[in-house]
Amino acid sequence: MANATTDCVGKELLLEVWQQHCYSEFVMKDAKAALTTMSDNPHVLMVPIAIGGRGAKGSLQVLPRLPSRSTPC
Repeated sequence: MANATTDCVGKELLLEVWQQHCYSEFVMKDAKAALTTMSDNPHVLMVPIAIGGRGAKGSLQVLPRLPSRSTPC
């Protein structure tokens, strides 16, 4: 069932933004580009390794420290 967010924004736009976010973060490994796909006050939380950041500045400090997807957990 669609919620108000998907109804207002449109599923196609949400999918496009999500794909750009994943490409920026995991392929380009560009934290600043990934932040452009997030809200004005992003939060990053990586529970398994207990790190996180709040806002653009905090998120930029965390994103580059996240393990790559090729790193086994």
